Amino acid sequence: MRYFFLFILLLIVPILAFSQSSKKADRYFKSKGYGKYVQIMGNDYGNMERSNLKKLATAHRKLANYTEIERIYATLIDLGDRDPLNHLYYAQALQANGRYLKSREHYRICDEMLQEKADGKAYDQRARLGFEACNRLADMRALGEVVIENEIVLNSRGYDFSPIFYNTGVVFVSNRKRNGSKNDHWFNDQYTDLYFSELTKQSELGKPELFASELITDLHLGPLVFDKNFTTMFLTKNETNRDKRKKEDKATSHLKIYKSSLENDKWTQPEQLSICYNDADYCHPALSSDQQFLVFASDRDGGMGGMDLWVSRFEKNEWQEPINLGPRINTKGNELFPYLHSDGVLFYSSNGMSSIGGLDIYMATQIMNHPDSLWEYPYNLGSPINSTSDDFGITMNTEKSAGFFSSNRKGSYGRDDIFRFNVLSSLDDVRPSPVLPIDVCVYDDQDRRRLPGVNLTVKRVSKLNEAPQKLVTNRYGYVSCEMRAGDQYHVILDKEGYLEFGETFNMPNTMEGLDEYCIGLNPDPNSPLFEAIQQAKRDSLATTPIATINYSYEPEELKEGPRVIGRVYNADNKNLPVARATIRLLNRCTGEELVMQVGNDGLFGFPLDCDCDYVVKSYKNNFTGDNQVISFKNSENCDDPISLDLSMSPDFEMGGVRDITNGILADDVNLIKEGDVFELKNILYDYDKWDIRKDAARDLEALVAILRKYPSMRIELSSHTDSRGSSSYNLNLSEKRAQSAKAYLLRRGIDSDRIRALGLGETKLKNNCSFCTESDHQENRRTEVKILTFIK
Repeated sequence: MRYFFLFILLLIVPILAFSQSSKKADRYFKSKGYGKYVQIMGNDYGNMERSNLKKLATAHRKLANYTEIERIYATLIDLGDRDPLNHLYYAQALQANGRYLKSREHYRICDEMLQEKADGKAYDQRARLGFEACNRLADMRALGEVVIENEIVLNSRGYDFSPIFYNTGVVFVSNRKRNGSKNDHWFNDQYTDLYFSELTKQSELGKPELFASELITDLHLGPLVFDKNFTTMFLTKNETNRDKRKKEDKATSHLKIYKSSLENDKWTQPEQLSICYNDADYCHPALSSDQQFLVFASDRDGGMGGMDLWVSRFEKNEWQEPINLGPRINTKGNELFPYLHSDGVLFYSSNGMSSIGGLDIYMATQIMNHPDSLWEYPYNLGSPINSTSDDFGITMNTEKSAGFFSSNRKGSYGRDDIFRFNVLSSLDDVRPSPVLPIDVCVYDDQDRRRLPGVNLTVKRVSKLNEAPQKLVTNRYGYVSCEMRAGDQYHVILDKEGYLEFGETFNMPNTMEGLDEYCIGLNPDPNSPLFEAIQQAKRDSLATTPIATINYSYEPEELKEGPRVIGRVYNADNKNLPVARATIRLLNRCTGEELVMQVGNDGLFGFPLDCDCDYVVKSYKNNFTGDNQVISFKNSENCDDPISLDLSMSPDFEMGGVRDITNGILADDVNLIKEGDVFELKNILYDYDKWDIRKDAARDLEALVAILRKYPSMRIELSSHTDSRGSSSYNLNLSEKRAQSAKAYLLRRGIDSDRIRALGLGETKLKNNCSFCTESDHQENRRTEVKILTFIK
């Protein structure tokens, strides 16, 4: 795709006669006439001066001419130019041209050069992400069948892109030749206009016709979005009020976003939005279904890279000051062409993330009531929607099962073409999930000491036919592995002298995942090694310090040497500390654990040792804890303090549903009252099944212990299903699941009259997802405990 559509200071450059071609070329380059500059300079790169090569490389990057970009940056590198970005842009061009092995090597070189230059400070991550993408191309394929077709009837020999549904058809952007159209020198081709194609009952598109001729100007009309009634549009176009331009900027015309309304079957004269100011570009508007949010691309001040995505909220009858969507969405590269689906999911294109090549299309989840971000956790849609070329400008139906997007991939009819896509179910089901690193630790459930030499078998529940990961914990009791975000895994642990144990784990649906996930094992009383294990524990306690030490944070004592200092805060409000949270610091070298409770300010601190790894965790009742890993292995700046904040989210789901496994009930009877609801998070059912799985034993055993400890307690076991299947079927299935859990308790000696089992089917879904992943369905398949009576 040609980048003049992306960002851009689009030009009104008069054709001037220059006495010398080089001066003429420089004038075009200075005024951003990149197409004309390339035309004049030619491609004899071997005989050009380095300064001209750099300008020519920039011009071709603005035009997305990847073949020429590759040639020029190869020449610059051969000439010994040490700029790390030469390797970055060379690697990006190689990747876009399908040369992944060589691309990976230059991403690596760039990242190493940037790291060295940064000297321990934050630096541009594009090379690292590019290197990772080249290493896992197989993981970036769509998980289901996606059919792609070139929409020939819409496409010309020029640029055709950014389709959007409008009434009974599709409106798109094109620079196909029309009478009176002029040329833009950015890409040395005609300006763009809007075209409309009627969509028939057979879902076929008709011959395009010029759309809204009353809006045509001598400059660009670009991507647009309509309100839900198709009576208002927000449109990208060149600003035309030249009187407001600075004197030195006479040759340029910035892109701005305009509003136009449909009156008497004609669109009114567009009015520029008040949020578009400064010498910057504002383009590619996307409107939320409630028409309260406008997302757009801009290179205005305060961004993170080239073009960023921003959002403005409509309040008090006007659009408010835009907010940057932040580092979860924006990068050092370019984020462009946003599209907001009716369910709140944000689609957009980026060349600054881990991509297949060029611009890739991503989808990001909407985060409600979040103080810092509205959309997070972007996923690459994968091939075949994404390709080694530029892919952008997507739109789709309500079900996300069909739609259109733009690309300049191989086989295109023109320079940018519009493609149709169809999927069997929904894009939610076919998107490839990122593979994320995670440390799995194993400990003795009796004394909390880490266990080395534990055999782990890790299988993805949705892919039981796949070969499992076979792992063994190291001498510190943990092992590193990789899991897909949002997927469910079954982990089986086996160590001689201990009971074999299986647990199902839902990998978080985030780009970060977790740093560490820990599972406990119990010694096997029937094992010949049982007594030896117990004696070893007694000997260890007699000869070594207690593994867990209560620690008191004194700021004055932590002013020198290796240390970690931080704050634990409420994820819903960063300014609000989580008072009296418990913080644990585990030394992976020694197994020693320091434990402290923060005060009302939420501040904590611990001393550290060099050449060791640490795990820092936070705990508090009714909060979801946080955990981070600190690595001092091979650290050259061990004495520098580590600043580490921990984020904790309030966990009051389902009107007071809590986790029974966090020890609340067992440890403090004063926290228990009639009417409380607790979730048995580890009673997890397979789809269409009601039998108790082996990995459910821990929560059920915890419940048995509680019922034995408090004989007056009567409970209700309610079982819930996911939304698949009919209502009557789900009701019957949930009843069987509730009775299955009750039968387990009866076998453990709990009287039947103390337990009421109830199946609620899908009547109380936990997440009410419209497009559910397997992880979403698993969350809905649960068993809850309600305390009916309890006499303290």
